[in-house]
Amino acid sequence: MFPELELDAKADQLVVDLEHVEEVTVRLGDLGITVGAREDDARLGLSLLSDLQEDGPDGAKRLVGDVDPPLAELRRGYAAQFHGWVPDLAKNRVTSVVVGFPNPNIHLGVLPIKADEPAKVLGSAGTGVRVGFVDTKWYPHPALDAVAVEREAVLSDDDEPWPMRAGHAAFVAHLILAQAPGAHLTLRWALKADGTGTLWQAAKQIASFADEKVDVLNLSLGVRTLDSQPPLLLTRALAALDPDTVVVASAGNHGTIQGMVNGLRANSPTWPAALPRVIAVGAPAVYSPEAPWVDLKAEGTAVSAYLKGKVEFPGGGTEKFHGWAEWAGTSFAAARVTGQIAARVVPGQVTAREAAAEVLAAASG
Repeated sequence: MFPELELDAKADQLVVDLEHVEEVTVRLGDLGITVGAREDDARLGLSLLSDLQEDGPDGAKRLVGDVDPPLAELRRGYAAQFHGWVPDLAKNRVTSVVVGFPNPNIHLGVLPIKADEPAKVLGSAGTGVRVGFVDTKWYPHPALDAVAVEREAVLSDDDEPWPMRAGHAAFVAHLILAQAPGAHLTLRWALKADGTGTLWQAAKQIASFADEKVDVLNLSLGVRTLDSQPPLLLTRALAALDPDTVVVASAGNHGTIQGMVNGLRANSPTWPAALPRVIAVGAPAVYSPEAPWVDLKAEGTAVSAYLKGKVEFPGGGTEKFHGWAEWAGTSFAAARVTGQIAARVVPGQVTAREAAAEVLAAASG
Protein backbone atom coordinates (compact mmCIF):
# COMPACT_ATOMS: atom_id res chain seq x y z
CA MET A 1 0.00 0.00 0.00
CA PHE A 2 1.10 3.53 -0.64
CA PRO A 3 1.61 5.22 2.71
CA GLU A 4 0.66 8.63 1.32
CA LEU A 5 -2.62 9.79 -0.19
CA GLU A 6 -4.52 6.54 0.01
CA LEU A 7 -7.83 6.46 -1.84
CA ASP A 8 -9.85 6.09 1.33
CA ALA A 9 -12.86 7.86 2.78
CA LYS A 10 -14.75 7.77 6.06
CA ALA A 11 -17.14 4.90 5.46
CA ASP A 12 -19.97 6.29 7.59
CA GLN A 13 -19.80 9.95 6.55
CA LEU A 14 -21.36 12.01 3.80
CA VAL A 15 -20.85 15.64 2.75
CA VAL A 16 -23.96 17.48 1.54
CA ASP A 17 -24.77 20.98 0.28
CA LEU A 18 -26.30 22.90 3.19
CA GLU A 19 -29.23 24.03 1.06
CA HIS A 20 -30.36 20.45 0.51
CA VAL A 21 -29.23 18.66 3.66
CA GLU A 22 -32.70 18.32 5.18
CA GLU A 23 -34.10 16.66 2.08
CA VAL A 24 -31.06 14.41 1.72
CA THR A 25 -31.50 13.30 5.33
CA VAL A 26 -35.09 12.33 4.55
CA ARG A 27 -33.99 10.39 1.47
CA LEU A 28 -31.35 8.58 3.50
CA GLY A 29 -34.14 7.58 5.87
CA ASP A 30 -36.08 6.15 2.93
CA LEU A 31 -32.99 4.02 2.25
CA GLY A 32 -33.04 2.76 5.83
CA ILE A 33 -30.13 4.96 6.92
CA THR A 34 -30.24 7.24 9.95
CA VAL A 35 -27.88 10.15 10.64
CA GLY A 36 -26.19 10.09 14.04
CA ALA A 37 -24.47 13.48 13.91
CA ARG A 38 -24.40 16.59 11.75
CA GLU A 39 -21.88 19.43 11.51
CA ASP A 40 -22.52 22.51 9.38
CA ASP A 41 -19.92 24.91 8.00
CA ALA A 42 -21.22 28.19 6.64
CA ARG A 43 -17.97 29.13 4.85
CA LEU A 44 -18.01 25.89 2.88
CA GLY A 45 -21.78 25.88 2.49
CA LEU A 46 -21.67 22.19 3.36
CA SER A 47 -22.82 19.81 6.05
CA LEU A 48 -21.01 16.71 7.31
CA LEU A 49 -23.38 13.86 8.09
CA SER A 50 -21.62 11.26 10.22
CA ASP A 51 -22.34 8.17 12.28
CA LEU A 52 -24.57 6.92 9.45
CA GLN A 53 -26.35 3.75 10.56
CA GLU A 54 -28.25 1.11 8.63
CA ASP A 55 -30.30 -1.96 9.53
CA GLY A 56 -28.18 -5.07 9.94
CA PRO A 57 -29.25 -8.65 9.11
CA ASP A 58 -30.46 -9.09 12.68
CA GLY A 59 -32.52 -5.90 12.52
CA ALA A 60 -30.18 -3.98 14.78
CA LYS A 61 -28.61 -0.72 13.66
CA ARG A 62 -24.97 -0.77 12.60
CA LEU A 63 -22.57 1.78 11.13
CA VAL A 64 -22.60 2.01 7.37
CA GLY A 65 -19.51 0.14 6.20
CA ASP A 66 -19.31 1.69 2.73
CA VAL A 67 -20.75 5.08 1.85
CA ASP A 68 -20.47 4.53 -1.92
CA PRO A 69 -23.71 2.51 -2.39
CA PRO A 70 -26.03 5.00 -0.65
CA LEU A 71 -24.18 7.89 -2.32
CA ALA A 72 -24.71 6.30 -5.73
CA GLU A 73 -28.37 5.64 -4.95
CA LEU A 74 -28.93 9.24 -3.86
CA ARG A 75 -27.39 10.54 -7.07
CA ARG A 76 -29.36 8.09 -9.21
CA GLY A 77 -32.63 9.02 -7.52
CA TYR A 78 -32.12 12.77 -7.91
CA ALA A 79 -30.99 12.45 -11.54
CA ALA A 80 -34.00 10.30 -12.43
CA GLN A 81 -36.47 12.66 -10.75
CA PHE A 82 -34.99 15.98 -11.87
CA HIS A 83 -33.73 15.22 -15.39
CA GLY A 84 -30.07 14.85 -14.48
CA TRP A 85 -29.82 17.46 -11.73
CA VAL A 86 -28.11 16.27 -8.54
CA PRO A 87 -27.27 18.35 -5.44
CA ASP A 88 -23.66 18.52 -4.31
CA LEU A 89 -22.93 15.25 -2.50
CA ALA A 90 -19.51 13.83 -1.70
CA LYS A 91 -17.44 11.54 0.52
CA ASN A 92 -15.29 12.78 3.37
CA ARG A 93 -11.96 11.59 1.99
CA VAL A 94 -8.70 10.94 3.79
CA THR A 95 -5.91 13.42 3.10
CA SER A 96 -2.23 13.38 3.99
CA VAL A 97 0.99 15.33 4.04
CA VAL A 98 2.95 14.87 0.82
CA VAL A 99 6.48 13.72 1.59
CA GLY A 100 8.99 11.22 0.33
CA PHE A 101 8.62 7.74 1.70
CA PRO A 102 10.43 4.48 1.00
CA ASN A 103 8.54 1.62 -0.61
CA PRO A 104 9.96 -1.83 -1.36
CA ASN A 105 8.94 -1.61 -5.02
CA ILE A 106 8.63 2.07 -5.88
CA HIS A 107 10.94 4.95 -5.07
CA LEU A 108 9.06 7.66 -3.20
CA GLY A 109 11.89 9.59 -1.61
CA VAL A 110 13.75 9.13 1.65
CA LEU A 111 13.12 8.99 5.36
CA PRO A 112 14.31 12.01 7.33
CA ILE A 113 17.89 11.68 8.49
CA LYS A 114 19.70 13.64 11.19
CA ALA A 115 21.41 16.84 10.07
CA ASP A 116 23.25 19.82 11.48
CA GLU A 117 21.52 23.16 11.88
CA PRO A 118 21.78 25.18 8.65
CA ALA A 119 23.15 28.70 8.60
CA LYS A 120 20.67 31.28 9.82
CA VAL A 121 19.08 33.42 7.13
CA LEU A 122 19.50 37.14 7.72
CA GLY A 123 17.62 40.00 6.13
CA SER A 124 14.12 41.37 6.01
CA ALA A 125 12.63 39.77 2.88
CA GLY A 126 8.95 39.12 3.37
CA THR A 127 8.44 41.81 6.01
CA GLY A 128 4.74 42.59 6.33
CA VAL A 129 3.77 39.55 4.26
CA ARG A 130 1.21 37.14 5.70
CA VAL A 131 1.67 33.45 4.94
CA GLY A 132 -0.72 30.72 6.01
CA PHE A 133 -0.25 26.99 5.93
CA VAL A 134 -2.41 23.99 6.74
CA ASP A 135 -0.43 21.07 8.07
CA THR A 136 0.21 18.70 10.97
CA LYS A 137 0.08 19.67 14.60
CA TRP A 138 2.90 21.95 15.67
CA TYR A 139 6.18 20.90 17.23
CA PRO A 140 7.36 23.93 19.30
CA HIS A 141 10.79 24.23 17.71
CA PRO A 142 13.01 26.89 19.38
CA ALA A 143 14.01 28.35 16.01
CA LEU A 144 10.38 29.03 15.07
CA ASP A 145 8.99 31.10 17.92
CA ALA A 146 7.44 33.64 15.56
CA VAL A 147 4.97 31.22 13.96
CA ALA A 148 1.39 31.85 15.11
CA VAL A 149 -0.19 28.61 16.35
CA GLU A 150 -3.37 27.98 18.28
CA ARG A 151 -2.80 26.23 21.62
CA GLU A 152 -4.77 23.12 20.67
CA ALA A 153 -2.56 22.65 17.61
CA VAL A 154 0.63 22.10 19.65
CA LEU A 155 1.96 18.56 20.08
CA SER A 156 2.10 17.18 23.60
CA ASP A 157 5.36 15.96 25.11
CA ASP A 158 3.45 12.81 25.97
CA ASP A 159 3.49 11.90 22.25
CA GLU A 160 7.21 11.01 22.32
CA PRO A 161 8.46 8.90 20.63
CA TRP A 162 7.18 11.14 17.87
CA PRO A 163 5.63 9.66 14.73
CA MET A 164 7.94 10.44 11.82
CA ARG A 165 5.53 12.86 10.16
CA ALA A 166 4.88 14.86 13.34
CA GLY A 167 7.74 17.17 12.36
CA HIS A 168 6.23 18.06 9.00
CA ALA A 169 4.75 21.45 9.94
CA ALA A 170 8.00 22.66 11.54
CA PHE A 171 9.99 21.44 8.53
CA VAL A 172 7.72 23.32 6.12
CA ALA A 173 7.66 26.50 8.22
CA HIS A 174 11.44 26.75 8.46
CA LEU A 175 11.79 26.34 4.68
CA ILE A 176 9.35 29.19 4.08
CA LEU A 177 11.16 31.44 6.53
CA ALA A 178 14.52 30.53 5.00
CA GLN A 179 13.34 32.38 1.88
CA ALA A 180 11.29 35.09 3.58
CA PRO A 181 12.62 35.59 7.14
CA GLY A 182 10.46 38.66 7.70
CA ALA A 183 7.15 36.97 6.87
CA HIS A 184 4.44 36.32 9.43
CA LEU A 185 3.37 32.65 9.42
CA THR A 186 0.07 31.28 10.68
CA LEU A 187 -0.55 27.55 11.05
CA ARG A 188 -3.94 25.90 10.91
CA TRP A 189 -3.86 22.31 12.13
CA ALA A 190 -5.70 19.70 10.04
CA LEU A 191 -3.51 16.59 10.16
CA LYS A 192 -2.68 14.30 13.04
CA ALA A 193 0.83 13.48 14.21
CA ASP A 194 0.96 10.61 11.71
CA GLY A 195 0.36 13.07 8.87
CA THR A 196 -3.18 12.00 8.00
CA GLY A 197 -6.57 13.57 8.50
CA THR A 198 -9.94 14.07 6.88
CA LEU A 199 -10.67 16.37 3.99
CA TRP A 200 -13.49 17.94 6.00
CA GLN A 201 -11.02 19.17 8.61
CA ALA A 202 -8.52 20.33 5.98
CA ALA A 203 -11.19 22.17 4.00
CA LYS A 204 -12.49 23.95 7.10
CA GLN A 205 -8.99 25.11 7.97
CA ILE A 206 -8.28 26.27 4.42
CA ALA A 207 -11.52 28.23 4.36
CA SER A 208 -10.72 29.78 7.75
CA PHE A 209 -8.14 31.94 5.98
CA ALA A 210 -11.05 33.77 4.39
CA ASP A 211 -11.42 35.54 7.75
CA GLU A 212 -7.71 36.13 8.30
CA LYS A 213 -6.62 37.08 4.80
CA VAL A 214 -3.16 35.88 3.85
CA ASP A 215 -1.02 36.79 0.87
CA VAL A 216 0.18 33.23 0.26
CA LEU A 217 -1.27 29.91 1.44
CA ASN A 218 0.94 26.80 1.47
CA LEU A 219 -0.74 23.40 1.22
CA SER A 220 1.86 20.65 1.46
CA LEU A 221 -0.90 18.07 1.62
CA GLY A 222 -3.15 16.31 -0.81
CA VAL A 223 -5.73 13.75 -1.78
CA ARG A 224 -6.44 11.73 -4.91
CA THR A 225 -9.67 10.43 -6.42
CA LEU A 226 -10.37 7.32 -8.48
CA ASP A 227 -12.27 9.35 -11.09
CA SER A 228 -9.54 12.04 -11.13
CA GLN A 229 -12.18 14.69 -10.41
CA PRO A 230 -11.54 17.43 -7.82
CA PRO A 231 -13.15 16.82 -4.42
CA LEU A 232 -16.14 19.01 -3.61
CA LEU A 233 -14.68 19.97 -0.24
CA LEU A 234 -11.53 21.44 -1.79
CA THR A 235 -13.31 23.39 -4.51
CA ARG A 236 -15.60 24.92 -1.89
CA ALA A 237 -12.67 25.69 0.44
CA LEU A 238 -10.66 27.50 -2.23
CA ALA A 239 -13.73 29.38 -3.44
CA ALA A 240 -14.10 30.81 0.08
CA LEU A 241 -10.63 32.41 -0.04
CA ASP A 242 -9.91 35.96 -1.09
CA PRO A 243 -9.22 35.87 -4.87
CA ASP A 244 -5.92 37.70 -4.31
CA THR A 245 -4.55 34.95 -2.06
CA VAL A 246 -1.96 32.87 -3.92
CA VAL A 247 -2.27 29.15 -3.18
CA VAL A 248 0.77 26.87 -3.51
CA ALA A 249 0.48 23.08 -3.20
CA SER A 250 2.67 19.99 -3.55
CA ALA A 251 2.29 17.75 -6.58
CA GLY A 252 2.91 14.39 -4.89
CA ASN A 253 5.61 11.74 -5.01
CA HIS A 254 4.02 9.12 -7.23
CA GLY A 255 5.95 9.74 -10.44
CA THR A 256 7.58 6.32 -10.66
CA ILE A 257 4.44 4.20 -10.46
CA GLN A 258 4.43 1.49 -13.11
CA GLY A 259 0.92 0.91 -14.45
CA MET A 260 -1.70 1.33 -11.73
CA VAL A 261 -1.13 0.79 -8.02
CA ASN A 262 -3.99 1.24 -5.53
CA GLY A 263 -5.92 3.14 -8.20
CA LEU A 264 -3.06 5.54 -8.92
CA ARG A 265 -0.90 6.13 -11.98
CA ALA A 266 2.30 8.12 -12.36
CA ASN A 267 0.42 11.16 -13.67
CA SER A 268 -2.70 10.94 -11.48
CA PRO A 269 -3.70 14.42 -10.30
CA THR A 270 -3.11 15.38 -6.70
CA TRP A 271 -5.69 17.74 -5.24
CA PRO A 272 -5.58 20.65 -4.50
CA ALA A 273 -2.37 20.99 -6.57
CA ALA A 274 -4.13 20.22 -9.86
CA LEU A 275 -6.91 22.79 -9.34
CA PRO A 276 -6.78 25.78 -11.73
CA ARG A 277 -6.12 28.54 -9.19
CA VAL A 278 -3.36 26.61 -7.42
CA ILE A 279 0.38 26.70 -8.20
CA ALA A 280 1.35 23.02 -8.33
CA VAL A 281 4.97 22.39 -7.38
CA GLY A 282 6.95 19.29 -8.28
CA ALA A 283 10.63 18.52 -7.81
CA PRO A 284 13.52 17.68 -10.18
CA ALA A 285 13.46 14.08 -8.95
CA VAL A 286 12.20 10.74 -10.22
CA TYR A 287 9.41 10.63 -7.65
CA SER A 288 7.82 13.85 -8.92
CA PRO A 289 4.94 13.34 -11.40
CA GLU A 290 5.36 14.58 -14.97
CA ALA A 291 2.01 16.10 -15.87
CA PRO A 292 0.69 19.28 -17.50
CA TRP A 293 -0.95 20.42 -14.27
CA VAL A 294 2.48 20.72 -12.56
CA ASP A 295 3.36 24.42 -12.91
CA LEU A 296 7.01 24.42 -11.85
CA LYS A 297 9.69 22.44 -10.03
CA ALA A 298 11.83 23.31 -7.03
CA GLU A 299 14.39 21.34 -5.06
CA GLY A 300 12.60 18.78 -2.89
CA THR A 301 15.52 17.71 -0.71
CA ALA A 302 16.22 20.08 2.17
CA VAL A 303 17.67 20.49 5.64
CA SER A 304 15.18 22.12 7.97
CA ALA A 305 13.73 22.25 11.49
CA TYR A 306 12.54 18.91 12.80
CA LEU A 307 11.68 17.04 15.97
CA LYS A 308 13.91 16.78 19.01
CA GLY A 309 13.81 13.43 20.78
CA LYS A 310 12.98 9.90 19.78
CA VAL A 311 11.31 9.51 16.38
CA GLU A 312 9.41 6.37 15.47
CA PHE A 313 9.55 5.21 11.87
CA PRO A 314 6.73 3.35 10.10
CA GLY A 315 7.44 -0.34 10.05
CA GLY A 316 9.41 -0.20 13.29
CA GLY A 317 12.56 1.31 14.66
CA THR A 318 13.31 4.58 16.44
CA GLU A 319 16.09 7.11 16.22
CA LYS A 320 16.94 10.15 18.32
CA PHE A 321 16.92 13.48 16.49
CA HIS A 322 18.33 16.79 17.71
CA GLY A 323 15.94 19.29 16.11
CA TRP A 324 17.18 19.22 12.51
CA ALA A 325 16.85 16.77 9.63
CA GLU A 326 17.27 16.27 5.92
CA TRP A 327 14.09 15.15 4.19
CA ALA A 328 12.74 14.93 0.65
CA GLY A 329 9.43 15.33 -1.14
CA THR A 330 7.31 17.78 -3.09
CA SER A 331 5.94 19.05 0.24
CA PHE A 332 9.23 20.81 0.69
CA ALA A 333 9.52 21.94 -2.92
CA ALA A 334 6.16 23.69 -2.42
CA ALA A 335 7.39 25.30 0.81
CA ARG A 336 10.43 26.70 -1.04
CA VAL A 337 8.20 28.24 -3.71
CA THR A 338 5.88 29.70 -1.08
CA GLY A 339 8.92 31.33 0.52
CA GLN A 340 10.18 32.63 -2.82
CA ILE A 341 6.83 34.27 -3.53
CA ALA A 342 6.58 35.75 -0.04
CA ALA A 343 10.10 37.15 -0.36
CA ARG A 344 9.12 39.07 -3.51
CA VAL A 345 5.94 40.59 -2.08
CA VAL A 346 6.23 44.22 -1.01
CA PRO A 347 3.02 45.33 0.74
CA GLY A 348 1.52 48.27 -1.12
CA GLN A 349 3.89 47.84 -4.07
CA VAL A 350 4.20 44.22 -5.25
CA THR A 351 1.18 41.96 -4.74
CA ALA A 352 1.34 38.23 -4.14
CA ARG A 353 -0.14 37.67 -7.61
CA GLU A 354 2.61 39.76 -9.18
CA ALA A 355 5.27 38.02 -7.10
CA ALA A 356 3.93 34.59 -8.11
CA ALA A 357 4.03 35.61 -11.78
CA GLU A 358 7.69 36.59 -11.35
CA VAL A 359 8.55 33.24 -9.76
CA LEU A 360 6.74 31.31 -12.49
CA ALA A 361 8.44 33.35 -15.21
CA ALA A 362 11.86 32.76 -13.66
CA ALA A 363 11.19 29.02 -13.48
CA SER A 364 10.11 28.81 -17.12
CA GLY A 365 13.07 30.90 -18.28
